[in-house]
Amino acid sequence: MKLSFVMPFTLREPLTGASCWRSEVNEDCVARFTLFLRSFLHMFRQDDLCEFIVVCPAGQCAAVRDIMSTATCDPRYIVVAESDVAPGVDAILKADAEGRGGWYAQQIVKLAAHRIVKTPHYVVLDSDLVCIRPCGHASFIAGGRLLLNVESVEDYARLYTGGFASKEIGIKSERRVQSLRILGRDTGNANHATFYGETPVILSAPHVASMLRDLERSHGKDWTTVLTEQCGWTEYGLYFGYLDALGLTDTVYRPAGSDAILSLEKSVWQETSNYRSVRAYDYAHFFCDDRGYFVAIQSWIPKTSWLPPRYGSRLEFYRDMEQWIMGQTSKTLNIN
Repeated sequence: MKLSFVMPFTLREPLTGASCWRSEVNEDCVARFTLFLRSFLHMFRQDDLCEFIVVCPAGQCAAVRDIMSTATCDPRYIVVAESDVAPGVDAILKADAEGRGGWYAQQIVKLAAHRIVKTPHYVVLDSDLVCIRPCGHASFIAGGRLLLNVESVEDYARLYTGGFASKEIGIKSERRVQSLRILGRDTGNANHATFYGETPVILSAPHVASMLRDLERSHGKDWTTVLTEQCGWTEYGLYFGYLDALGLTDTVYRPAGSDAILSLEKSVWQETSNYRSVRAYDYAHFFCDDRGYFVAIQSWIPKTSWLPPRYGSRLEFYRDMEQWIMGQTSKTLNIN
Protein backbone atom coordinates (compact mmCIF):
# COMPACT_ATOMS: atom_id res chain seq x y z
CA MET A 1 0.00 0.00 0.00
CA LYS A 2 1.18 3.50 -0.84
CA LEU A 3 0.47 7.06 0.29
CA SER A 4 0.42 10.45 -1.40
CA PHE A 5 1.75 13.57 0.31
CA VAL A 6 0.85 17.19 -0.48
CA MET A 7 2.76 20.25 0.71
CA PRO A 8 1.82 23.86 -0.12
CA PHE A 9 4.99 25.94 -0.26
CA THR A 10 6.04 29.42 -1.25
CA LEU A 11 9.43 31.09 -1.36
CA ARG A 12 7.88 34.50 -0.81
CA GLU A 13 4.68 35.01 1.11
CA PRO A 14 3.01 38.37 0.35
CA LEU A 15 3.45 40.72 3.29
CA THR A 16 0.98 43.54 2.84
CA GLY A 17 -1.23 45.23 5.38
CA ALA A 18 -2.06 43.19 8.46
CA SER A 19 -0.02 40.19 7.31
CA CYS A 20 3.31 41.91 7.99
CA TRP A 21 3.44 40.14 11.35
CA ARG A 22 4.48 37.06 9.35
CA SER A 23 7.63 38.72 8.00
CA GLU A 24 9.94 36.05 9.40
CA VAL A 25 8.07 33.34 7.48
CA ASN A 26 10.08 34.23 4.38
CA GLU A 27 13.41 33.93 6.19
CA ASP A 28 15.31 30.66 5.87
CA CYS A 29 12.40 29.07 3.94
CA VAL A 30 14.78 27.20 1.62
CA ALA A 31 16.70 25.76 4.57
CA ARG A 32 13.60 24.54 6.40
CA PHE A 33 12.10 23.07 3.19
CA THR A 34 15.34 21.23 2.50
CA LEU A 35 15.53 20.02 6.10
CA PHE A 36 12.05 18.55 5.80
CA LEU A 37 12.85 16.79 2.53
CA ARG A 38 16.03 15.23 3.89
CA SER A 39 14.31 14.13 7.09
CA PHE A 40 11.42 12.62 5.11
CA LEU A 41 13.72 10.82 2.70
CA HIS A 42 15.62 9.35 5.64
CA MET A 43 12.69 8.47 7.90
CA PHE A 44 9.74 7.60 5.65
CA ARG A 45 9.78 4.20 3.97
CA GLN A 46 10.18 5.23 0.32
CA ASP A 47 8.70 1.95 -0.96
CA ASP A 48 5.41 3.16 0.55
CA LEU A 49 5.46 6.47 -1.34
CA CYS A 50 3.17 6.96 -4.32
CA GLU A 51 3.86 10.66 -4.89
CA PHE A 52 5.07 13.74 -3.07
CA ILE A 53 3.44 16.85 -4.52
CA VAL A 54 4.75 20.33 -3.71
CA VAL A 55 2.25 23.03 -4.67
CA CYS A 56 3.61 26.53 -5.15
CA PRO A 57 2.90 29.77 -7.07
CA ALA A 58 3.36 29.27 -10.82
CA GLY A 59 6.24 31.71 -11.02
CA GLN A 60 8.21 29.79 -8.40
CA CYS A 61 7.92 26.27 -9.83
CA ALA A 62 11.32 26.23 -11.56
CA ALA A 63 13.12 27.54 -8.48
CA VAL A 64 11.38 25.04 -6.19
CA ARG A 65 12.29 22.18 -8.53
CA ASP A 66 15.91 23.28 -8.37
CA ILE A 67 15.81 23.31 -4.56
CA MET A 68 14.16 19.89 -4.43
CA SER A 69 16.80 18.45 -6.77
CA THR A 70 19.46 19.11 -4.10
CA ALA A 71 17.71 16.51 -1.91
CA THR A 72 16.34 14.01 -4.44
CA CYS A 73 15.91 13.34 -8.15
CA ASP A 74 13.18 10.75 -7.56
CA PRO A 75 10.47 11.42 -10.20
CA ARG A 76 7.75 10.82 -7.61
CA TYR A 77 8.71 14.17 -6.05
CA ILE A 78 6.96 16.71 -8.23
CA VAL A 79 6.16 20.43 -8.24
CA VAL A 80 2.75 21.69 -9.38
CA ALA A 81 1.47 25.25 -9.77
CA GLU A 82 -1.18 26.44 -7.29
CA SER A 83 -3.40 27.57 -10.15
CA ASP A 84 -3.45 24.02 -11.57
CA VAL A 85 -4.53 22.53 -8.25
CA ALA A 86 -6.88 25.24 -6.95
CA PRO A 87 -7.89 27.75 -9.65
CA GLY A 88 -9.65 29.91 -7.04
CA VAL A 89 -6.56 30.48 -4.93
CA ASP A 90 -5.78 33.89 -6.47
CA ALA A 91 -9.13 35.23 -5.29
CA ILE A 92 -8.52 34.24 -1.69
CA LEU A 93 -5.02 35.74 -1.79
CA LYS A 94 -6.47 38.97 -3.11
CA ALA A 95 -9.24 39.01 -0.50
CA ASP A 96 -6.55 38.61 2.21
CA ALA A 97 -9.17 38.07 4.91
CA GLU A 98 -7.86 39.08 8.36
CA GLY A 99 -4.50 39.77 6.70
CA ARG A 100 -4.05 36.01 6.34
CA GLY A 101 -4.53 35.42 2.63
CA GLY A 102 -1.58 33.05 2.44
CA TRP A 103 -2.82 31.03 5.41
CA TYR A 104 -6.25 30.58 3.84
CA ALA A 105 -4.73 29.85 0.42
CA GLN A 106 -2.69 26.91 1.68
CA GLN A 107 -5.83 25.47 3.26
CA ILE A 108 -7.66 25.77 -0.06
CA VAL A 109 -4.75 23.94 -1.73
CA LYS A 110 -4.89 21.08 0.80
CA LEU A 111 -8.59 20.55 0.17
CA ALA A 112 -8.35 20.95 -3.61
CA ALA A 113 -5.55 18.37 -3.75
CA HIS A 114 -8.13 15.58 -3.41
CA ARG A 115 -8.68 15.96 -7.18
CA ILE A 116 -5.09 15.28 -8.20
CA VAL A 117 -3.77 12.63 -5.82
CA LYS A 118 -3.54 9.06 -7.08
CA THR A 119 -4.33 7.38 -3.78
CA PRO A 120 -7.58 7.33 -1.74
CA HIS A 121 -5.75 8.83 1.24
CA TYR A 122 -3.25 11.66 1.26
CA VAL A 123 -1.17 13.34 3.94
CA VAL A 124 -1.13 17.15 4.02
CA LEU A 125 2.08 18.78 5.22
CA ASP A 126 3.68 22.15 5.89
CA SER A 127 7.28 23.05 5.12
CA ASP A 128 8.11 23.82 8.76
CA LEU A 129 7.71 20.18 9.79
CA VAL A 130 10.51 17.70 10.44
CA CYS A 131 10.17 13.91 10.26
CA ILE A 132 11.89 12.57 13.38
CA ARG A 133 10.98 8.89 13.51
CA PRO A 134 10.88 5.97 11.07
CA CYS A 135 7.42 5.53 9.54
CA GLY A 136 5.55 4.13 6.58
CA HIS A 137 2.05 3.40 5.31
CA ALA A 138 1.31 1.03 8.20
CA SER A 139 2.23 3.74 10.71
CA PHE A 140 -0.72 5.85 9.61
CA ILE A 141 -3.32 3.43 8.25
CA ALA A 142 -4.30 0.16 9.92
CA GLY A 143 -7.42 -1.93 9.47
CA GLY A 144 -8.72 0.59 6.97
CA ARG A 145 -8.77 3.41 9.56
CA LEU A 146 -6.55 6.49 9.51
CA LEU A 147 -4.49 7.57 12.51
CA LEU A 148 -5.67 10.87 14.02
CA ASN A 149 -4.14 13.20 16.60
CA VAL A 150 -6.67 14.27 19.23
CA GLU A 151 -5.82 17.10 21.64
CA SER A 152 -7.70 17.81 24.85
CA VAL A 153 -8.15 20.65 27.29
CA GLU A 154 -6.09 18.52 29.69
CA ASP A 155 -3.22 18.48 27.17
CA TYR A 156 -3.31 22.27 26.93
CA ALA A 157 -3.46 22.66 30.71
CA ARG A 158 -0.45 20.35 31.05
CA LEU A 159 1.62 22.06 28.37
CA TYR A 160 0.70 25.74 28.54
CA THR A 161 0.40 28.43 31.17
CA GLY A 162 -3.12 28.89 32.47
CA GLY A 163 -3.95 32.07 30.58
CA PHE A 164 -2.57 30.81 27.31
CA ALA A 165 -4.29 27.41 27.61
CA SER A 166 -7.63 29.21 27.92
CA LYS A 167 -6.79 31.39 24.92
CA GLU A 168 -5.88 28.33 22.81
CA ILE A 169 -9.13 26.60 23.72
CA GLY A 170 -11.06 29.75 22.84
CA ILE A 171 -9.41 30.15 19.43
CA LYS A 172 -9.91 26.52 18.44
CA SER A 173 -13.50 26.54 19.67
CA GLU A 174 -14.29 29.66 17.63
CA ARG A 175 -12.79 28.15 14.48
CA ARG A 176 -14.77 24.95 14.99
CA VAL A 177 -18.05 26.84 15.46
CA GLN A 178 -17.44 29.08 12.44
CA SER A 179 -16.60 26.08 10.27
CA LEU A 180 -19.84 24.40 11.34
CA ARG A 181 -21.79 27.57 10.54
CA ILE A 182 -20.36 27.67 7.02
CA LEU A 183 -21.29 24.01 6.59
CA GLY A 184 -24.82 24.80 7.72
CA ARG A 185 -24.49 22.36 10.61
CA ASP A 186 -25.72 22.61 14.18
CA THR A 187 -23.19 24.46 16.35
CA GLY A 188 -25.01 23.86 19.63
CA ASN A 189 -23.46 20.44 20.18
CA ALA A 190 -19.90 21.44 19.24
CA ASN A 191 -17.36 19.66 21.46
CA HIS A 192 -15.10 22.16 23.22
CA ALA A 193 -13.21 19.58 25.30
CA THR A 194 -11.28 17.82 22.54
CA PHE A 195 -9.80 19.08 19.28
CA TYR A 196 -8.44 17.28 16.25
CA GLY A 197 -4.75 17.80 15.63
CA GLU A 198 -3.44 19.92 12.78
CA THR A 199 -0.90 19.31 10.01
CA PRO A 200 0.20 16.64 9.26
CA VAL A 201 -3.23 15.04 8.83
CA ILE A 202 -4.19 12.05 6.70
CA LEU A 203 -7.22 13.03 4.63
CA SER A 204 -9.66 10.73 2.85
CA ALA A 205 -9.95 12.06 -0.70
CA PRO A 206 -13.52 10.72 -1.22
CA HIS A 207 -14.69 12.32 2.03
CA VAL A 208 -13.06 15.66 1.18
CA ALA A 209 -14.86 15.57 -2.18
CA SER A 210 -18.17 14.75 -0.47
CA MET A 211 -17.75 17.58 2.04
CA LEU A 212 -17.00 20.11 -0.71
CA ARG A 213 -20.03 19.00 -2.74
CA ASP A 214 -22.16 19.43 0.38
CA LEU A 215 -20.73 22.93 0.86
CA GLU A 216 -21.62 23.85 -2.73
CA ARG A 217 -25.16 22.50 -2.42
CA SER A 218 -25.67 24.44 0.78
CA HIS A 219 -24.49 27.77 -0.67
CA GLY A 220 -25.34 27.36 -4.33
CA LYS A 221 -21.90 28.37 -5.54
CA ASP A 222 -18.39 27.00 -6.05
CA TRP A 223 -16.75 25.98 -2.77
CA THR A 224 -13.69 28.18 -3.26
CA THR A 225 -15.98 31.18 -3.74
CA VAL A 226 -17.84 30.27 -0.56
CA LEU A 227 -14.63 30.14 1.47
CA THR A 228 -13.24 33.31 -0.12
CA GLU A 229 -16.31 35.16 1.15
CA GLN A 230 -15.90 33.80 4.69
CA CYS A 231 -13.28 33.99 7.43
CA GLY A 232 -12.57 32.24 10.71
CA TRP A 233 -12.75 28.74 9.20
CA THR A 234 -10.05 26.10 8.93
CA GLU A 235 -9.78 23.21 6.50
CA TYR A 236 -9.83 20.72 9.38
CA GLY A 237 -12.78 22.45 11.03
CA LEU A 238 -14.76 22.01 7.82
CA TYR A 239 -13.61 18.47 7.08
CA PHE A 240 -13.97 17.03 10.57
CA GLY A 241 -17.09 19.08 11.25
CA TYR A 242 -18.66 17.37 8.25
CA LEU A 243 -17.53 13.90 9.34
CA ASP A 244 -18.68 14.49 12.92
CA ALA A 245 -22.08 15.69 11.76
CA LEU A 246 -22.56 12.47 9.80
CA GLY A 247 -21.17 10.29 12.60
CA LEU A 248 -18.30 9.12 10.37
CA THR A 249 -15.18 10.28 12.21
CA ASP A 250 -14.70 7.13 14.29
CA THR A 251 -15.46 4.98 11.25
CA VAL A 252 -12.85 6.67 9.05
CA TYR A 253 -10.30 7.39 11.79
CA ARG A 254 -8.51 5.72 14.65
CA PRO A 255 -8.29 8.52 17.26
CA ALA A 256 -5.09 8.66 19.33
CA GLY A 257 -3.35 11.09 21.66
CA SER A 258 -1.81 14.50 21.04
CA ASP A 259 1.58 13.00 20.13
CA ALA A 260 0.43 10.30 17.70
CA ILE A 261 1.43 11.80 14.32
CA LEU A 262 2.69 15.27 15.16
CA SER A 263 4.17 15.39 18.64
CA LEU A 264 2.55 18.43 20.23
CA GLU A 265 4.80 17.93 23.25
CA LYS A 266 8.04 18.13 21.26
CA SER A 267 7.03 20.73 18.66
CA VAL A 268 7.94 24.40 18.71
CA TRP A 269 4.22 25.06 18.52
CA GLN A 270 4.08 28.26 20.58
CA GLU A 271 6.45 30.84 22.00
CA THR A 272 8.58 29.50 24.85
CA SER A 273 6.97 31.87 27.37
CA ASN A 274 3.63 30.12 26.86
CA TYR A 275 4.91 26.74 28.09
CA ARG A 276 4.86 25.63 31.71
CA SER A 277 8.24 23.89 31.58
CA VAL A 278 11.65 24.92 30.30
CA ARG A 279 12.24 23.81 26.70
CA ALA A 280 15.85 23.16 25.72
CA TYR A 281 15.18 22.02 22.12
CA ASP A 282 18.21 19.76 22.20
CA TYR A 283 18.76 16.18 21.03
CA ALA A 284 17.13 14.70 24.14
CA HIS A 285 14.03 16.86 23.69
CA PHE A 286 13.31 15.51 20.20
CA PHE A 287 14.69 11.96 20.34
CA CYS A 288 14.43 10.72 23.94
CA ASP A 289 11.31 8.63 23.24
CA ASP A 290 9.11 7.36 20.41
CA ARG A 291 6.30 9.92 20.62
CA GLY A 292 5.30 11.35 17.27
CA TYR A 293 6.57 10.89 13.73
CA PHE A 294 6.82 14.63 13.07
CA VAL A 295 7.48 17.85 14.92
CA ALA A 296 6.68 21.39 13.84
CA ILE A 297 9.22 24.20 14.11
CA GLN A 298 6.66 26.95 13.54
CA SER A 299 8.03 29.41 11.00
CA TRP A 300 5.75 32.25 12.12
CA ILE A 301 7.18 32.37 15.66
CA PRO A 302 9.89 35.06 15.97
CA LYS A 303 13.23 33.37 16.56
CA THR A 304 13.79 35.49 19.67
CA SER A 305 10.70 33.86 21.19
CA TRP A 306 11.90 30.24 21.02
CA LEU A 307 15.44 29.78 19.69
CA PRO A 308 17.82 28.61 22.46
CA PRO A 309 20.56 31.16 23.22
CA ARG A 310 23.28 28.70 22.19
CA TYR A 311 22.22 29.29 18.56
CA GLY A 312 23.04 32.44 16.66
CA SER A 313 20.43 31.72 13.98
CA ARG A 314 17.75 29.28 12.92
CA LEU A 315 20.17 27.98 10.28
CA GLU A 316 22.47 26.72 13.03
CA PHE A 317 19.52 24.99 14.69
CA TYR A 318 18.45 23.40 11.39
CA ARG A 319 21.97 22.07 10.86
CA ASP A 320 21.91 20.39 14.27
CA MET A 321 18.46 18.94 13.59
CA GLU A 322 19.68 17.43 10.32
CA GLN A 323 22.71 15.88 12.00
CA TRP A 324 20.54 14.41 14.76
CA ILE A 325 18.09 12.97 12.22
CA MET A 326 20.75 11.50 9.98
CA GLY A 327 22.28 9.91 13.05
CA GLN A 328 19.09 7.90 13.59
CA THR A 329 19.45 4.38 12.20
CA SER A 330 16.07 4.49 10.50
CA LYS A 331 16.93 1.80 7.94
CA THR A 332 17.54 -0.80 10.64
CA LEU A 333 14.54 -0.03 12.81
CA ASN A 334 11.13 -1.64 12.59
CA ILE A 335 8.48 0.65 11.11
CA ASN A 336 5.06 0.35 12.66
